[in-house]
Amino acid sequence: MKRSLVLSIPLCIASLAATSQVNFRDADLIRLREIVSSCTSVKNGQKFSKTMPSIKHERVEIIIRYDSETALDEIKSKGGEIVSLVGTRTAIISTSPDKAIDIAASNGVSGAKLSSLIKRTNNNAMTFSNIPDIRIGKDIDKPYDGKGIVLGIFDTGIDPNHINFRDENGENRVKMVLEYAEPTANPEIYKTPAQISTFTSDTRSESHGTHVLGIMGGSFYDTSDTNAPDLRGVAPGAELIVGCGEGYNVQILDALERIGKYASEQGKPCVMNLSFGDNLGPHDGTDEFTEAINDIAEKYDAVICLSAGNERDTPCSIIKLLSDEDPYIKTLALKGYTEVEGYFQTFGSIEIWGEDNTPFEVSLDIISRSKPDDILYSLQIPEKRSSYASQGDMINEYLDTRRMDLITEGTEFQNIYSNSFMGGIAGVDTYNHRYTAQLNMYLTARSAANANRYFTRITIKGKPGKKVFMYCDGSYMSFGNRNIPGLDIPDGAGSNSNMASGRNTLAVGSYVSANITGSGYQEGTIGDISYFSSYGETPDGRIMPDICAPGQVVVSSRNTYLSTTGSAAIYYPLEYSYQDFEHKKTYYWTSCAGTSQASPHMAGIAALWRQANPNLTFSEIQQIARETASAPTFNSTGWGYGKVDALAGIKEILGSSSVFDIIDTATEGIIIEPQGNAVYRIYAPGQDCVSATIYSIQGTEVKSLTSRSDSMTIDASSLATGVYVLKVTGSHSSRTLKFTLKQ
Repeated sequence: MKRSLVLSIPLCIASLAATSQVNFRDADLIRLREIVSSCTSVKNGQKFSKTMPSIKHERVEIIIRYDSETALDEIKSKGGEIVSLVGTRTAIISTSPDKAIDIAASNGVSGAKLSSLIKRTNNNAMTFSNIPDIRIGKDIDKPYDGKGIVLGIFDTGIDPNHINFRDENGENRVKMVLEYAEPTANPEIYKTPAQISTFTSDTRSESHGTHVLGIMGGSFYDTSDTNAPDLRGVAPGAELIVGCGEGYNVQILDALERIGKYASEQGKPCVMNLSFGDNLGPHDGTDEFTEAINDIAEKYDAVICLSAGNERDTPCSIIKLLSDEDPYIKTLALKGYTEVEGYFQTFGSIEIWGEDNTPFEVSLDIISRSKPDDILYSLQIPEKRSSYASQGDMINEYLDTRRMDLITEGTEFQNIYSNSFMGGIAGVDTYNHRYTAQLNMYLTARSAANANRYFTRITIKGKPGKKVFMYCDGSYMSFGNRNIPGLDIPDGAGSNSNMASGRNTLAVGSYVSANITGSGYQEGTIGDISYFSSYGETPDGRIMPDICAPGQVVVSSRNTYLSTTGSAAIYYPLEYSYQDFEHKKTYYWTSCAGTSQASPHMAGIAALWRQANPNLTFSEIQQIARETASAPTFNSTGWGYGKVDALAGIKEILGSSSVFDIIDTATEGIIIEPQGNAVYRIYAPGQDCVSATIYSIQGTEVKSLTSRSDSMTIDASSLATGVYVLKVTGSHSSRTLKFTLKQ
């Protein structure tokens, strides 16, 4: 959905070549410092309050990318507890905050990232991708509903006992619930129907997950009421597995691992959805979190769909090809969309990446609105060791000052800002070998006059002909020019989610499928790209998103335990309700918009496609989406392959796949002559006998004949319309042919 809540400081994740060991970046140290301060305040019975909310726990969890088992042994010897192993070389480690830095520096560890919150990014929606035609089997061999497929999700605000998730017999299709009540990767697991029936919701203040799950696999349709809308999801027959919690990266990874393992044990194809997003990162799939997601997808042959992001209209990214005439990026560090009281200017992290290891220069320059060409103070971002300018005690609360060079007095920074800091470090990332600068700042002006008069400009000077990629989180920080000439401003390019940039996942953008009066969402042109749908490119030239699906505005199920009044009614307006007299309970449906709604639509379609051919790999799903997508009729950017067409994809699958890996094997010795209307004359010259068997595309034998001569005729015209495979076997040769039977 478009609205999002960020409850943590964004993390810079690079490990720079200038450091002798793998260590947390400064932004992670900020988080660790805050956690330690928070724990101390709680112990002392004091209320710890900062601009950003804190995690009040005496243990932290870390995503560790390890290269060998000996690394895990060293981690355990240092006091680290292995909470979960995900993918093939990622571990989630629990430890006390004071041991986290030492654990991250263990031998054999190639990456470390502190646990952090990830942002949460039906009516006409189904029609746009031709789902109703698939439900009735129009122009295909039969209807498809996702039966036999495991659909998994991690989200927040999930009501797994909503009537929208029951089958035609009233049985709950949710087979397992993973509840992450704490910000850790240690869920309470509900496996049996009796256990699941006792679960209410992971939170009574959200409905994001119930809405997303309903789009992907909702199944309720009130057939007793001829006026009732059909609000079923894309794959109403699929088996559902639910992970729910606040949305910490360690929770997400643990849930994906458990869902993939469940599907593997059941012997069923798996599709998962993540309607979350993050802006910070290299956007090339190499950070610890994104790589682990892709590793899980590959390990379990799972199709994982992710929201492309809702930041198209948020000034949080700049991508620029530097030239001889303009080898610079210059932009201001400004507030994000989150309102903060006082003279607050900005807070958070900035990541700047080159396309390769070519270095660039970065400085943080204080300028005035009236004389922007005059630099009042400039801090050059160095390699090898962090450098920060600071005023007041804020830096001591957030950073371990022993690890950096500090400038604490005698500059315009101290005169303009109060209780503030800014700085960072640059160098080559040891994992992806790209040059990067990692910046962190907390800027509060001394007065209202200072807040309006002075700004901090980020200046990047690089090599002409090279691209530079620049990102911030968009919530507490953004980029802009405040109408100062000569500065760069974001245009939406590069707003695509970092975690959706991997090679083994599908990034899904949103287009407008409906406008609902009173929904609280900005109206758009039906069929056009959504105003919020993120897009961009990866450094290796891949265009993001991969595909677009209906996401603005979509009606789906609403958390039963969420209030129907107050702000909840504004954010999740009631669109439809059903009263279950038998269980004395009322269920609700609501409207939402976002790439959070588009991604589960694509995930549901992937389930239908895998039902049509369970052997489809991720790359084949991706190829089918690309080749069968409908071209947009609008010239707006950010479409990827175009609009996903579920029916065209099904037809492509049925028309190109077979229970046999070989189609129409033109071997010598067998002749098949079509006689019209699915009648085939078969010759096997010189062979003692010949048999012909017809299979459905699912592999079921539907007709078979045998002749003791070298010829025969087989008539398939009485079969139902669809795609079939004819296998002919002689005494010393065989041939396979696929054909389509039409009315």
